[in-house]
Amino acid sequence: MAGESERLRFPHWQEPRPLHKTPQGVSWLTPWLERRCGVPVPGKGVLVLPGWAIDTSEAASDILVVSGEQLARQLT
Repeated sequence: MAGESERLRFPHWQEPRPLHKTPQGVSWLTPWLERRCGVPVPGKGVLVLPGWAIDTSEAASDILVVSGEQLARQLT
């Protein structure tokens, strides 16, 4: 599976929607968290795809696309 700038490319199909919806979620969540916490809160979109080997060499830098294992390594 490859994370590209405009789509997720799986072996037999392509999916652009998650890469378009994730920034919308970040745009909503970041100001909400800032209002609730009273301090600036940096936000970044994360898509987690458990069970997939992910190539992010062509991925956009504003969204993190990771497998479940990659996420666990980044959080520890």
